[in-house]
Amino acid sequence: MTQLQLPTLVRFGKTHEGAAWLGSGWHPPEAQGVWSLANRAYLYLAPPPGARALRLEMFMGVYLAPEHPELRVRLRVNGSTVADWLPSWPETKLDRVVELPPERLGAAPIELEFQMETPTSPRRAGAGEESRRLGIFLHSIGVSAP
Repeated sequence: MTQLQLPTLVRFGKTHEGAAWLGSGWHPPEAQGVWSLANRAYLYLAPPPGARALRLEMFMGVYLAPEHPELRVRLRVNGSTVADWLPSWPETKLDRVVELPPERLGAAPIELEFQMETPTSPRRAGAGEESRRLGIFLHSIGVSAP
C-alpha cells in the first residue's frame, strides 16, 4: 500500500488508484466508483509519516428508492464510531467531511469501516432488475491536513 501524499484525491473507479485501498465488502469497481455489497465495507488509508490529524472529504452516493427510503450509514475509524448518517429518499448524494484527530489515527494503515444497516437490491426495492445488494457508492475521497 502506497503512502498518501497530502493533499490528495483518491478515486475509486476501475481505472483509478483507489481500488488498491479497498478491503472486503465491495463489488468490483465501475467506471466512476465502487458500490458496497454487504452490511460492512472496509477501506484502508496509509497516511504519510508524522500526520497528526486528517480531513477526509468523501464523495459518495447511496442506494435509495421509494420502497427503500432510508439507509443508516455509520463510519468507524480504527474501531471507533466517528460519524452516523441517515440519508432519505429522494436525496441520493452522501458527500460528507470528517475530521480525524490524532487519537483516531493510530498505526498505519487507517481502517475505515462503513456499516450499512439495510442495503438492498433495486429488484428487492421494486425499482429494476439489478439483483446486487447496494449500499453506498464511493466516488472519491479527498485527504488533507485539517
